[in-house]
Amino acid sequence: MKNIKYTFLLMLLILTISSGCNAMALPDDFPYEIMIREKDLPSRFHFKSSDFPENDVGISYYVSFQTGEGEVGQFIAQEITIYPDLNISIEQYQKKVEETFIIGTYDVLDSNYTPNKSEDLFEYKCENGMINEMQNRICEIVQLHQNIIMYVLVHINEKTMTQLEFDDVMGILDERLPDDLVPMPPDQ
Repeated sequence: MKNIKYTFLLMLLILTISSGCNAMALPDDFPYEIMIREKDLPSRFHFKSSDFPENDVGISYYVSFQTGEGEVGQFIAQEITIYPDLNISIEQYQKKVEETFIIGTYDVLDSNYTPNKSEDLFEYKCENGMINEMQNRICEIVQLHQNIIMYVLVHINEKTMTQLEFDDVMGILDERLPDDLVPMPPDQ
């Protein structure tokens, strides 16, 4: 089951990378300021790709960064999805959690990350695996904040980032989440 998830994640990353060359109109009103930036990460990271994946209910924006050119298992990715209202976002959060975490994932005990807003729901789980003959901890966070779902995928290993560095990045991202509902961009 783990190999299937690794293969799926690798294929998703490759599809995102290959589709990143297409010209697309970027919505002006998307809250880009809440997205992860290169300056938020350890200096070994650089921008890899971004995309607006299809979403029938909300609008999603995806961005990824990597540490090595073409190196599998050395990246971090974030996706923010905005939903039209709280009820839909709660329903979609449950679906995202169910599809993200499979058998074999475990709760993270050595992390200090929790959302600043106690009303935010979040699931944070990892699984262990070997990628490029290197031990990896593949971690995913799904966080519901108002009408936003933030999803983060990271590989924690000797070449990418430590658990402490990742906790720091998550703290930065959590601080950026707005206090109020985020309106859907026009024409969505």
